[in-house]
Amino acid sequence: MLDLKSLNTILFSNKESELKIAIKKISDQFEPEKAKNILAYAKTYNSNLLTEVDKLSKIVSDEEIINQFYNSETISPFFGFSSFKHLEEAKKSISQVQINTVKKNYSKLEIKNKELANAKKSSNSSVAQKLEQEIGKLQASLNNSPSQTALKILQHDIAKEQYVKSFKLSKLVADYIEENNTFHVGLKDHLIHKHAYDIIICLGGEVTQNQDIIAKLQNFLSDKGFLRATKPLHDAFSDFYLPKNKQNITLKKWQELISKHGFDAMKLFAIADRIEAKKAQNTEMQYIAPENLQDAIFIQTQLTYAKANEYSELAELALKYKLSEESFNRCLEIEKQKKNFDNLPNITIHGKDLDCKLESGTSLNGYHLVKLPINDLRAYILGDIVKDCQSIGGNSERCVIDGITRENNGFYVLLKNKNSAKQNAEIFTSDGKIDYQNFDIVGQAYGWLSNSGNLVLDSWENLRNEDEATKALNDDETIIPILQEFAKQVCNTTNIDRVVVGLGGKTPKKFKELEIKFPEIILEGFSYGDAKEQALIWQKPELTELENKINGYITKTEYKFELNRIDRAKALLDLIENEPNFSDFLNNSNHNLLKLLNLSAVSTDLKNFNYEYFKEFSNLNLNIIKRLVDDNRALEGYSKKFFTLEKLKDLPLDKIKILTQRHKFNSYEQNIFNFDDLKDLNIEEIKLLTSSTSIEGYENKYFTFNDFKGLNTKKIKALRGEEAVNGYSKEYFIFDELKNLDTALIKMLVSDEARSGYLDKYFTFDDLKNLDIDLIKVLTDRNNFINKGYEKQLFTFNDLKVLNIDTLKILTSSNILEGYEKQLFTFNDLKVLSSDKLKIATSPNIIDCYQLNYFKFKDFVELDVEKMQAIYDNIRGCQRVLSEEHCTFNDLKNVDPNKIKALTESIVILGYKSKYFTFNGLKDISLEKIQTLTSKEALIKYGNKDLKFEDFKASLEIADDHKTEMSEVSSFTDLVINNHEENVDIIGRDL
Repeated sequence: MLDLKSLNTILFSNKESELKIAIKKISDQFEPEKAKNILAYAKTYNSNLLTEVDKLSKIVSDEEIINQFYNSETISPFFGFSSFKHLEEAKKSISQVQINTVKKNYSKLEIKNKELANAKKSSNSSVAQKLEQEIGKLQASLNNSPSQTALKILQHDIAKEQYVKSFKLSKLVADYIEENNTFHVGLKDHLIHKHAYDIIICLGGEVTQNQDIIAKLQNFLSDKGFLRATKPLHDAFSDFYLPKNKQNITLKKWQELISKHGFDAMKLFAIADRIEAKKAQNTEMQYIAPENLQDAIFIQTQLTYAKANEYSELAELALKYKLSEESFNRCLEIEKQKKNFDNLPNITIHGKDLDCKLESGTSLNGYHLVKLPINDLRAYILGDIVKDCQSIGGNSERCVIDGITRENNGFYVLLKNKNSAKQNAEIFTSDGKIDYQNFDIVGQAYGWLSNSGNLVLDSWENLRNEDEATKALNDDETIIPILQEFAKQVCNTTNIDRVVVGLGGKTPKKFKELEIKFPEIILEGFSYGDAKEQALIWQKPELTELENKINGYITKTEYKFELNRIDRAKALLDLIENEPNFSDFLNNSNHNLLKLLNLSAVSTDLKNFNYEYFKEFSNLNLNIIKRLVDDNRALEGYSKKFFTLEKLKDLPLDKIKILTQRHKFNSYEQNIFNFDDLKDLNIEEIKLLTSSTSIEGYENKYFTFNDFKGLNTKKIKALRGEEAVNGYSKEYFIFDELKNLDTALIKMLVSDEARSGYLDKYFTFDDLKNLDIDLIKVLTDRNNFINKGYEKQLFTFNDLKVLNIDTLKILTSSNILEGYEKQLFTFNDLKVLSSDKLKIATSPNIIDCYQLNYFKFKDFVELDVEKMQAIYDNIRGCQRVLSEEHCTFNDLKNVDPNKIKALTESIVILGYKSKYFTFNGLKDISLEKIQTLTSKEALIKYGNKDLKFEDFKASLEIADDHKTEMSEVSSFTDLVINNHEENVDIIGRDL
């Protein structure tokens, strides 16, 4: 575990006793070479550290660290001032006495606020009233302008000091412990500066904070579990990002949330500005901090899902598991169809009640198998919880919907106690909900009743099953005895004769040993492949006894009958015992025919249990017998006369399978289509025309089966897909309006994006149908923020449809919409610009300049394209010279475009900050002279006071007066810069 206390000591302590203890701890914790490097680094910064190791020859100085602190603060500071210059100017307006007074009053205010909270908690109204009066006076003393300036200075100086300490600590950790200080896009120690800045943002800058920043970091990392990681600093801050408009947020409130909630609050910080802006909607303020973490999460759901307010609890769950907005909206629709009860057995198994010892020694204590309550919203995302596809938006979405809406389908979950000390905690709360404060879902199954009345678990999906060798992380061994006890109790307490589990998905391999011959068939809902093969978990002993009696009569062929229901087993046994011809028939049948007869016995109505019915199968040839055995659904359709054996015999097996699927039989019964309509189609066409969405369309009379005759597969897909059927149901369009259009156009017009626009009345089907496909794609694309623009009436569909696609994409991009909302410019301002000006004027960095008041949109676009381009090409430098007030926009706009780069280079800005020269002192000089006067070598000489800017400039002017060629000026420049003894004026006269 990372020991920040010892590292803090060796870096900053001056106490010999503390240093000795810390040195020993580091020597004990690390290998000799690593310990030596750590101590050498610390000794370089801390002269009080007395060790035999040599200090490093080169370090990052405090001045360099502070410069980087200001770089982080430049555009919009968290801690008061974006530059040392601004800080110094502020200090001129206020005395140190005032600063000390403000610090004292601020500390008192913090104490009084805590006392007030305690008084209110204990209902001591008289004390509370007195404290409120005192707080009011203190607050008034701090609200005036000088006090606010003093507070900013205090906060800034504290944060700067903490940044230096955090940098030194972070570099030690990154270089010698985590070993991840890699070079990053031209910036040395990039990761270190990020960590240092992140630390003070999360934990620093508080005026009254008594605890050392590194000690506070140690406590934070420990409390939130990061210290146990291999790379604690990296893991704590790798996904921590700053908000775009950081000057607008209430940092103190976010620090409180981060200190209390750790990573849950840290991940919200990246959108803190958006959260506060959303919180302030419909108020007179622009930004308001969230009241608590729950409030922040609630606002995040509103930012993520437009319909979050319709079901806030569901929105928070969807957000946690990263459901798309489309999936969330589907959940809202499914909620309207949710069942009120279901027919699945409600049985709970407690692991501690089982008399079972596992090979691995894992205890079953703390495990519980329960039926998921029908009002439990986790039904939508069980797959996300256990890492499979059974979630809305996943491949098994249909079974999620069936489990939520159908009365013969549902879910079972394996729960694990979060806290071993609470083994006896109640699973369900008083309102029948699972107590997720104390329990986690670690496994789950989609359950359904079969057409024979038995219970099927489609598969069993454990969260922890990846590591076969590490049983502590593998619940596959755990679930087997729990499922067996569950199935036993189901059979003992209900009319269900057996419980089986599908062998697909992540079902434990152990169940493969118990595979059954004839899988159960789902009673209602869509059948997935996970239960194509099934294993017996448990069946009633009476059913086993009946099977044994039946098989006792079959003596000539080695075949064992397997039955799925007690009444069927009794009927078959009665036929064997009371019909001698049938008994002889069984004993004279081959293995394949017996298997077919067995299949018929488990899938046929009891009324067909007679000798003549079974005897009919003996006339079939071997190939048909095999086909019927391979697909047990065929017998049900045969018994209902949907087809004849003659029609089946020449069809390929894959076509027989698809034509005899159980949900097809419902359509045959309703005369939506019949067997003969389908048998000559190819497999893909059959699948498309008999899918659940197609059936929905037939049943609701959106189209008929015959409407698709003669259409190609691609057009069929487009006309009967979920998107199209949804559009028919909402009456956005009808089948006849679509069928003659190009397939690609149909796809665009029925897409989720287009239907969303129809719903919100931003445009209609008729508005779109005659437009170019590429234009429709842009006009309806929800990912490009157009919908937001429609919603906020920043522009209309008619405004956009006349634009070319490139211009349209620019005018509806995220940062442009933000510009409209902040009234930096309007849609009409932009649409009249030339394409060259538009691209420059709407680039993110230029928009930042409008927002930060470096210059206004209208002033910028009045410039010619060449000058706009020059500013854009050098925007970082231009932002710096404007924010640090080295020049004004009027100064900048009047400069020759060719000089802008030279006047805004980083090294030149360093010269401005060091007061070697000024922007206005350079702007009227030729480009060649600017480059010479601001070269790295020249700045070194200015810094060493070997040379003055004015002298050097005068010398170059002398060179001009003597009409010296540029090559000679270059040589002259070298002579001036490299000469330590000669006087500049003498050199100029000699020339």
